[in-house]
Amino acid sequence: MKFISREQALLRDRINNLYLVNLDKVEAHREVISQMNFYRNLALFIQIIGLG
Repeated sequence: MKFISREQALLRDRINNLYLVNLDKVEAHREVISQMNFYRNLALFIQIIGLG
């Protein structure tokens, strides 16, 4: 029974670590998307005022 509990604890720790890594990646992705939106909006603005 201790073996099962230990394995479950290891798997829980692994899942927790993967979840934290995933949160970091989601945040990085959000930042990239935000930057992309900024440049898209800038390009649209430049096209609208006729400089593009």
